[in-house]
Amino acid sequence: MDNTHLEKERADPTNDNAATKLWAVYIAEAEKYDKALVESWRSDMNGMLIFAGLFSAILTAFLIESYKTLTPDSGEATVNLLAQISRQLSAAANGSTLIVPSNISFTPSTTSIICNTLWFIGLGLSLTCALIATLLEQWARDFLHRTEIRSSVIIRARVFSYLYCGLSRFKMHIAVELIPLLLHISLVFFFAGLIAFLVPVNTVIMAVAAGIFAFVTCVYATLTILPLIRLDCPYRTPLSGALWRLMQRVHLFLRQSGASDRTEVAISTSHVKTPMESMFDAATKYSKERFQRDDDAILWTMKSLVDDNELGAFMEAIPDVLWSHEKRRYAYDEHVRHLVDHPDVRLLGRMEHFRHNLSSGLLTTEVSKRRRVLLYKAIWAIGSLCTPGGFSDQTFPDIGRDPDTDAEILHYHASAQAMAHWGNFCAAQSLIHEALRLLNVYKSDKELGGAPDIRPFEDCEQKLHSYGIHLSGYRNWMLQKHMFTARPGIEEAHVPLPTTSLIEEIRGLSSTIPLGIFIRFLTASAAPKSPLYQFDHTRRIISPPRVLLSKEMLNMLHSGLETVVSEKGHASDADGLHRMDDIIRYMISYWDPAAVGPGSRVLPQPFITHLNQCGQQTLEALVHSLPANLWACISATIFHGPFTPQDAVRVRDPAVLNETLIATWRVCSCYDLLENVPITTWEAILEAVSQAISPSLTPSVMAMGKWAVVQAVFWRNGAQVLKDHTSPFTHPVLPLETVVEVPLEFSSVTWEAFRARVIEGWLHTLTEYIECCAMVGLPLMALETVKTIGKFSPQFAIHPDHQTRFALAIQRLFGACTAPTHQEFLRTILDLALFHIYHDPHGSVPWLTSTDARRTLKDTFIQYLGQLSSTESPEIVRRLERITLNLDELHTERPGSDSRQSSILDQPMEASVQCTGGEDIHSRLERPASGLVWKVANET
Repeated sequence: MDNTHLEKERADPTNDNAATKLWAVYIAEAEKYDKALVESWRSDMNGMLIFAGLFSAILTAFLIESYKTLTPDSGEATVNLLAQISRQLSAAANGSTLIVPSNISFTPSTTSIICNTLWFIGLGLSLTCALIATLLEQWARDFLHRTEIRSSVIIRARVFSYLYCGLSRFKMHIAVELIPLLLHISLVFFFAGLIAFLVPVNTVIMAVAAGIFAFVTCVYATLTILPLIRLDCPYRTPLSGALWRLMQRVHLFLRQSGASDRTEVAISTSHVKTPMESMFDAATKYSKERFQRDDDAILWTMKSLVDDNELGAFMEAIPDVLWSHEKRRYAYDEHVRHLVDHPDVRLLGRMEHFRHNLSSGLLTTEVSKRRRVLLYKAIWAIGSLCTPGGFSDQTFPDIGRDPDTDAEILHYHASAQAMAHWGNFCAAQSLIHEALRLLNVYKSDKELGGAPDIRPFEDCEQKLHSYGIHLSGYRNWMLQKHMFTARPGIEEAHVPLPTTSLIEEIRGLSSTIPLGIFIRFLTASAAPKSPLYQFDHTRRIISPPRVLLSKEMLNMLHSGLETVVSEKGHASDADGLHRMDDIIRYMISYWDPAAVGPGSRVLPQPFITHLNQCGQQTLEALVHSLPANLWACISATIFHGPFTPQDAVRVRDPAVLNETLIATWRVCSCYDLLENVPITTWEAILEAVSQAISPSLTPSVMAMGKWAVVQAVFWRNGAQVLKDHTSPFTHPVLPLETVVEVPLEFSSVTWEAFRARVIEGWLHTLTEYIECCAMVGLPLMALETVKTIGKFSPQFAIHPDHQTRFALAIQRLFGACTAPTHQEFLRTILDLALFHIYHDPHGSVPWLTSTDARRTLKDTFIQYLGQLSSTESPEIVRRLERITLNLDELHTERPGSDSRQSSILDQPMEASVQCTGGEDIHSRLERPASGLVWKVANET
């Protein structure tokens, strides 16, 4: 758009309607600023008028006396004339002649001229100030009146802007500053004239007046200069602003004269700061002095709060200064800590009183509810400051017994309660160590035959009691103490030694209490229908370190898991289920066999239940996130049964065993997410499953475990084979017959050899499972097991014995599974990936090179086709027909075809590390293979 059209567009008044809201904001801000400025001028002028009037009246009274010294005094002339007549009469009586002097003209004294000059000037200045002050009041009223004549937002905004520009252009602020300056000058003239007036009167009085004037001058000069040095100085005079501008100009001149880069100086000094702007910078710039000022201001604010309304508003601000929506703020930590620790404030005590008043019954339900939320948020925020060792000897408000049943309040109550307990524990940490020290000292002194004083320990125990920490062993010990001391003649020295259980209880408080707080919080998180207030931050803050768990701690974990799993059974919404899954994952992460006691070598019963009830995505997330050594507990759980607090000796319950085996099966199905689990762990699981008496489940779990071991041997250990020269080719889960030549030099092992051996192990495991299904009937989870372990298809040659065994297993299965309920399982077998090549022979190499195996499969499928009724799905019939047909067409009979199919494995394994295409094996391992995912790359 050209300038002409742009100017027309800007001049069009209809466009202003769209900017009404914008200009309304401008008016709101400008009105506050301009009205405050004008009102301050008006109030200043009122004071100036009063001062000018009083000063003028006083000065006029002095002038009435002083102006007489400027003219001859008629009384003095009469006295002189009478004296002259007296002298003449005396001379005539003596006969002498008296010479009469001529008239002497009158000349006022210098001091009189100076005094009156100064006083008349001062009077003129004072009256001028009064006149200007009167005019300024009129101008201020006129300014406000003009801005409020029109109601239109656009017009008022532009009038505000227009008039303010006029104020700035005509320097009205200088006129305002000029009035007090003129009054001060007139006051200086008055003191100077007073000194001149007193010179001919009395020297002493003149000296006193001069001293007062000098003192006032020094004070005035100090008040003028002091705000230029210290910007927080409340004193100033009209000359302070002028001197400030002069100093800035001098500073600018010095910078320009000494700077090499004129452009940089011009840019940096384009705006000279006013005293107000410099004051704002000094007040807001961070420094130790500003920090102390903020602390004093916050303390004063807290001390001045007298009722719950004011205290509630103050507590509402605490969470905002410590936390944002996503992260922690640290700027006000020390201020809040000071509020808690200061003896005159004791914020936690004030909050406890605030909580008590909520139950007084004087508040409405809505007000009480709102104040509870404010209190819980503040408690949570202050608790987040706590670290082990504590920062206060105060206790957090006891909100554990608050009758909060409202779901909206429960979200805040549980988090605040957890933080309050955490804060009390942090503050009691030093007391716990002190109690243990005092008890050990007492025990040592008793063993040496002394009579130690038990009162320090009793005082420490009372303080722990005030933090909500109760020592059960202490009560038993005190009972024994009273029993001894109650007998006549028994002294304090005969009180028995403290029990070992009490010492162990105190020693374990530092780990038991945090875990208890954490478990109670997570358990409470499972109850509400929506997440607790600041759940993630709370969990991270109060999460205890992983330590050796005692029996009590194991029971706490078990109880928490049991509660959450039970609550999960009643949840219906997806968010609630997902939240409870996370809670269970947080809890079970502490059941780490590498960091806890013997009782944790088996998994807890609620966790087994959760593994069987959760969905596949939840299971995969759980398996992926938990420590790998946690799954080492599976084998012990199968052997001994899951952990329960009630069982001193675990009893093998078949139902519990089956539940454990199902959980084991599900864990094995997520093997690809458990890459860090050692092979020995999988082997231990296989050993435990093989000894489990559960005919309906053992075959499926064994097959899944072997499938996991086969993959563990190769996919994760193939790269290690190249490093430590250990061979996985002879692992017990693998078949003895193989087409892979085990090399003497492991440096010549190729990637294809690894994959071929894996395929043999995989087919061997699948064949064993199919044989088991054919002999004993379909076990539980047979369909899911076949779908899981039958995902891969052979890409390399398979030993003929394995092919024949597989074909015979299929023949027995199809002959044994004749019930209608078995048909789905048979169709699942036909849909395995290893038959895809014979259904859709594109992109893969046929692997059934054994004529006997193909003949057996063909006869089996033809017989099965004859058994299918006409109502069967046409897709199943077509699939069987294509597979049967392709078993012949895809294989050309030639001598030696029974031994192996020509493939890359036909080539001898030379003593080199070269693969197809000239790549060395390490380069090949770094990229994924087609068909199967090669996991060695990540391991290397």
